[in-house]
Amino acid sequence: MTSLSLQFDPALYGDRWEDTLYRLMRDLTLSLEPDCFERNWPSYVWDGAKEMREKLVKHQRSIERSAELLRRELARSRDDRSEISSYVTTHILVDGVARLQPDSHARARQMEANSSFDVSKVHETWQDLIKLAQRVHLFRFCGKAWEPTEVCALVFELDLAINWIIGALDVLRMNYARVEEARAKFTPVFRLNDDVMPFIFELLAETEMPSREGLGWFKLTHVCSAWKRVLLGMSRLWARDAYAYGACIATRHLLNRAQGAPISVRATRASALAGFDAWSTLRMKRVVFRRREHLDPLVSLANKQWLRDLHGLYENELAEDYDDQCFLSTVEHILGDSIQPHLRSIGIWLNGTTLPDRELRLMAPHPNLRHADFVGAFIPFALPNLVELQLVCSQREDPRMPQAWFDAMLDSIDSSPALRNLRVIQYSLPPPSTPRRIVAPHLEALSCTDAGIFESLELPALQRVQVVDGATDIVLSLHTGLLAIFERYGLSPRSLILSQRAGGTPERLPALILRFGWESLDFPLPPPIPLDMFPFMFEEPGSFASFAYVVDEEMCTRALSLLFTEYARVVRMIPGTDTIDTLVFDSETREHKFERQDGLISPAATQEHAWALTLPSFPAVQKIVLPTRDSDTVYHILSSLATDENSLQLPRLSCLSFIGPMRAMPEFMETSPALASLLRIRAAPVMGVSPITSIVCDLYDDGSVFAMLAATEVGTGPLRKAISKAVHSVLGDQASVTIQQEYAETNLSSCLRVLATITYHT
Repeated sequence: MTSLSLQFDPALYGDRWEDTLYRLMRDLTLSLEPDCFERNWPSYVWDGAKEMREKLVKHQRSIERSAELLRRELARSRDDRSEISSYVTTHILVDGVARLQPDSHARARQMEANSSFDVSKVHETWQDLIKLAQRVHLFRFCGKAWEPTEVCALVFELDLAINWIIGALDVLRMNYARVEEARAKFTPVFRLNDDVMPFIFELLAETEMPSREGLGWFKLTHVCSAWKRVLLGMSRLWARDAYAYGACIATRHLLNRAQGAPISVRATRASALAGFDAWSTLRMKRVVFRRREHLDPLVSLANKQWLRDLHGLYENELAEDYDDQCFLSTVEHILGDSIQPHLRSIGIWLNGTTLPDRELRLMAPHPNLRHADFVGAFIPFALPNLVELQLVCSQREDPRMPQAWFDAMLDSIDSSPALRNLRVIQYSLPPPSTPRRIVAPHLEALSCTDAGIFESLELPALQRVQVVDGATDIVLSLHTGLLAIFERYGLSPRSLILSQRAGGTPERLPALILRFGWESLDFPLPPPIPLDMFPFMFEEPGSFASFAYVVDEEMCTRALSLLFTEYARVVRMIPGTDTIDTLVFDSETREHKFERQDGLISPAATQEHAWALTLPSFPAVQKIVLPTRDSDTVYHILSSLATDENSLQLPRLSCLSFIGPMRAMPEFMETSPALASLLRIRAAPVMGVSPITSIVCDLYDDGSVFAMLAATEVGTGPLRKAISKAVHSVLGDQASVTIQQEYAETNLSSCLRVLATITYHT
């Protein structure tokens, strides 16, 4: 469309043409209306402040429309001038010089005279532009018959028109700024200048994160043009959240707003907290690339050294001749061709059915790279400041890690002295090509699914361990891991949780979990119920060592008499485990169902024989903790502890601790016969063992009627009475019991604690 549109554009006919011209004249002459911008009294005492704000907003919108009109006409005028100038160059210039420029000095003086914009002659000038458009249109039809002087004059008039439009745009920009300044006087939020607003937006953007569920701080750009202008100048914010809505949106709309700032190619923000990500979090932060063209900006960013984070997965959407291996090759070039000084984290995902069997390419030594995730892929490295490394197998059919990968992984760990967290999940590890043991001097947390990794690593600083092993030989795997951390690394466990979790679904398999804590007379959190093994693999290792194994159904149903009995013995085979002072027996399901008589469990009325829990020697154990999940299991354990054999194996046991919801309190009182038996046998002088001196019941608020009553001593009266009765029924005048209750904080949550202290009279 040419400048002829000034006359023949249907949108400008009739009244609409007059309205457009009138609006342009008003916008250009706005500075001649001083009352539009100035008031001599404060806005807060002026009743017309609201009307004035509305008037100023209308002025801004009008100026924006007028400026858009002038920008279109400026582009068209320049196109016309270029077209006619080309004609002059081709048909009128002779011997390399213009034949027709005798009045060039006069025209230069005229251009200079017209350089100052006269807002009082807008209507006349606009009519001249319409006439000029008619001449350009006429030139296109019969320009060959024109005299050369007429053609050159037309070019000169187009120059004048272009200068006038540029001057008009300058006036509109000045008037727009004055309107904004006036709005600031009548709208408190606009009184903030452009130096203050970025600080406010920075703070807001920290908490208002854009995501699939909402715009986050992006919505601020829709408030007003002033806010949008400030935000568009904050490239760091756009660089951080450019990929929040995927690669397509980032490529088309957001990356151009982040020029000059390092780009974070991840769907969620990086956490300020150190530690492993859960599986869901690990998936959420990756950016899915579905077209090859969306990868081109990554290469460009890498060439400019503008990469800050790189977390990506390629899914072929258009059946292009570009697959996982091509994506991996592109990433290898990005990470290997040059050092990225701003790069702090990477996450490379491959969803192939088989692990890539290809030559490995070494990554460049990026100085600030601290976190690396590889899912179905691996790129060897030597990173001086790497803190966290995660390797996850993406396919379960053949999880064997290629020998070249394992050797390269050991070399990479050896070349990363700052490494603190290591996770190797769902891989079956081969032995190293050459027997060796890599020292990782600062590695504190290890999460893996193959305990064989302990044979290749020396971890003197290890404190947190999470092993979820699918090994068929559980005893060998457990022995390997425990021998490494308790004998070779010199760690001394102070507590042991033996947990059984029932199966029933493909995700919830029957499992044994052993957890070792380091704090005296304390214990780690037990694993969740129900236990889903796959997300459990990705749990953040706590301040303890955890070993989880899938067991067969028969062992799982006999959790106390078979599962706990056997693996407690395996634990005690390891040197260094004689320091354990707290045992926790945490069974999800009951092994045996006892009959009741007169509201109490009665083994005499139970026909089936209950196999006892049998323990090896734990010479330092002072405390046994029992979850009150069901009274049958509590009774089963207490009656097992009351045998002569187990009493001798626990010579220093003096404290029984019961933990559970308040609704389980009535069922717990059914176990008082077994509690009385345990008190009696341990108080017998012929046994030569420590008597029970304290009984602790930690009751958690579960919203039941018992929880509402437990706040008073009346509510816990039946429990207190049951404990007193168990003590006096077997000890009589040999001992006295004092019972107190208080609110306490534990590693689970706050609870109501009932503490019974038994004093023996000698």
